[in-house]
Amino acid sequence: MRLSVGLSYARELETLLGALRLRDGLRLLDVGCGTGLFDREALRRCPGAEVWAMDYSYSQLRRAVKLRRREGIDRLHFVHALAQEPPFADGVFDRVFTTGAMHYFGPAAVFFAAVQRVLRPDGLLVASGYLHPRYRTAPTVTARLTQKFAAGKIKMYDYGELVEAAGRAELRVENWQESGITFFLTLRRSD
Repeated sequence: MRLSVGLSYARELETLLGALRLRDGLRLLDVGCGTGLFDREALRRCPGAEVWAMDYSYSQLRRAVKLRRREGIDRLHFVHALAQEPPFADGVFDRVFTTGAMHYFGPAAVFFAAVQRVLRPDGLLVASGYLHPRYRTAPTVTARLTQKFAAGKIKMYDYGELVEAAGRAELRVENWQESGITFFLTLRRSD
């Protein structure tokens, strides 16, 4: 990861967990959870939280369930669903997060609106994704090559378009960080 996008897994994990402000009793939703790597780590650090993790890939979810069982982690539930259609009631999560999967979710405004619906008042969305080269050129040759290759194949973002999409979904920017060709965006539900 560090060579291709300019961000190590350890730094990505610490940035995400710091932004989530974990504490006992929180209900979290991971959108695009993959194998549940971040979910399991969040529960190791905060076993009093509860995590719901959703993905559209059955193979990723099967692997995630096996890893959860093997590690004996409780309070982690997996759901097959589209990011734009979370199958949950309104206002049930304190935190929603997604790491490196937003490019699969379609327009940011649609995803943000879906998240806003399931967040409790004053809840947080923490999202990471990839910066478009028109916004920020990668700092290293390897990362620039990755960015150039990916720009035509996956959705990449710039700060302005994400802020606009968040505003339409009644989410306000609380924090923005960049590292290499990745961003971390923390949005708060404004009520």
